[in-house]
Amino acid sequence: MLKLFFFLLLTLPLTAFASVTDSASAPATEVASAPATNLASAEKKFRVVIDPGHGGSDFGAVRDSFKESKIVLELARHLKTSLEELNVKDVHLTRESDQTLSLKERVTKANEIGADLFISLHANTSSQPLWSGMEFYFNATSRPAAEAVPLKPTNNEVVSQIQKDFRHYEKTEKSLVLSKSMQLVLTDSREQKSIIKRAPFYVIENTQMPSILIEIGFISNRREAQKLIDPAYQKELAQLIAKALMNYQLRY
Repeated sequence: MLKLFFFLLLTLPLTAFASVTDSASAPATEVASAPATNLASAEKKFRVVIDPGHGGSDFGAVRDSFKESKIVLELARHLKTSLEELNVKDVHLTRESDQTLSLKERVTKANEIGADLFISLHANTSSQPLWSGMEFYFNATSRPAAEAVPLKPTNNEVVSQIQKDFRHYEKTEKSLVLSKSMQLVLTDSREQKSIIKRAPFYVIENTQMPSILIEIGFISNRREAQKLIDPAYQKELAQLIAKALMNYQLRY
């Protein structure tokens, strides 16, 4: 049975992740546009948790009067409205106001709700004032931390470990698909830069469902920061994110 366990782990397909970069900082790069798809209404139960990063005493990235925590909260509210207009009624925010919330509390809420998707919203910053664009993160390459395994594990223990590993790989695959859906929709027919990366951010590593973290733009770039605080742009961006979520939902 142990031989089967290691054989399955070694033969799991990893080629789907070959085109994704690691989490080291790098300038955003251009991506090809994809044909836009029509908005669709949810025909089945679809539960989404939106996580506006930071909040309360944690402002996140700050540049002049621009505060990440405030920007992403406004965007999260627009996104919730956009999803509800597409008949996705089961939408939750990890925080509804400018409150302090730990990373663990955010993950616990998403897991207890039993979300189908977890979207964490952030705004980027850099010492390079001309850097711009979006970044999409999904969980890192490492497998879940291995639990202590007896020298002679029983068949049930081996099967249980295999099931855990398959759940991890399934989450990783779906998170990558969601990242690509976001990238294609948000950069379609727009002069927008974006990149997909992997990183061990707590909220996307420890949620049980497919999860991504989106850096919606650089507040260190004054031109981009002005767009990020514009209600009309926030609404447009929220509608595009909702569209990408619906495209993903139609696939799964």
